[in-house]
Order: sequence, then C-alpha cells, then structure tokens
Amino acid sequence: MKSVTTGLPSYFQYEVPSPLGLCERIHQMQDDISLQWLHGFPDEFIVLFAWINSLRDTPGGSNNLELINWIERNLPLIKVTVNESGDPLLRIGRMVVQECWRFAVLIYLYMALCKANAYDHRVVRAQKGFMRLVRGVKPARNPDAYLITPMLVAGIATFEEQDRATLRQRILGVRECTEQATTANDIILGLEDVWERTKNEARGALWSDLGVANFRVTSAQRSNPS
Repeated sequence: MKSVTTGLPSYFQYEVPSPLGLCERIHQMQDDISLQWLHGFPDEFIVLFAWINSLRDTPGGSNNLELINWIERNLPLIKVTVNESGDPLLRIGRMVVQECWRFAVLIYLYMALCKANAYDHRVVRAQKGFMRLVRGVKPARNPDAYLITPMLVAGIATFEEQDRATLRQRILGVRECTEQATTANDIILGLEDVWERTKNEARGALWSDLGVANFRVTSAQRSNPS
C-alpha cells in the first residue's frame, strides 16, 4: 500500500492470479486471518490494489480493456465482512469505510492504471460516489481515522473547492494528521501540493502528481529538519 499512498513504484512485482477467487477465499477465512479489525481496510481490496499494481508493471496492461472491464464488473461482486454486533452507528461507520475503499479502488484503477486525469468521466463518477458516502456520516475519529488512505486516493481526483475543503477538514480532524513529520501529516501536505499545482496550471490531476508531491514534501522536510 505504500506504493498507493506515495505514488511511487512498488518494491516488488506481485503475481495475483484469479483475484475474484482469491477474494472469495479471503472472505471465507476472514475470522482467522483478517487485519480489518485493526485498520478498517478490507483484505479483499488489498488483493485488487496488488493486482492493479501488477498490471501497471505489465507491458500493455494499461491498454487491456478486457481486464479493466473485468475489474469494473466484478468489484461490486466482492463480498466484504461486516460485523453485525455492537453499536448500530459503529456498524454504519464500518460499512461506509468499506464502501469508500470500493470507490478508492475504482479511482486508482482509472488514474493509476488507465492514466486518466481527474476530469475523466469515470473518475468523476467514482469521486462523487466517494464524497456522497463521506458526507453521509458526521466527522469523528471513527470512521475518519480509517478513511485517511482512501481520502488521499479520492483527493487526487478532487478538483472542486468545496470537496477539497471537506476532505481537508476530515483529514485534519484526525489528530495524527496534524503532527508534523509524520506519515499521516505527509498525506495532507501531499494533497495540498497536488491541489495547488493543478489549480495554478488549470488542469486535472494525474496520478503521477502524487509521486511529484511526495518528492517535494520529503525534500522540504530534509532541508528543514525540525
């Protein structure tokens, strides 16, 4: 996931055969191996991110419309475990987190693999779906602490100032994101860099802008250590 959050190439090339079947097996073993309870990230979507990264490293992967259409068709079919016990509001929050990740996978598919910019109609549709979910729950540590990474992904696709303000507020509402020289704080700094550059250049963001932002943020930290 570090490749996703920094916009940089992954350290390893992953081989993910038959991701839908693998997702189903993960779903069946959820109680035994899942780390979703810790970070709110559905394990099934880790498989899809790894597969998309694998396709990015495969010659012609970005132009394989059959595979791209396959992901679009099957992403809604992936089952994600929802804990039915406990506070109903917490259960709703968990469902929102999981569905936000589903939209984040779509945005990553279109921008990272297909190299679409933020103005692409597919990206716009997924980003609007993400924002509807975020605005549907009140700002609070739960679920916002579990939405930092998907908000980063959606943030790269966000160009309307109202949406940017919403994401900024939700991210900075999580205490860790306000502490300088932390990975969480780097996320909002990177987003602000992408937003400022694309606004000044009057263009839609590209996924490669995240890698540029990551380099600029880390370079600034090295030159101005606290």
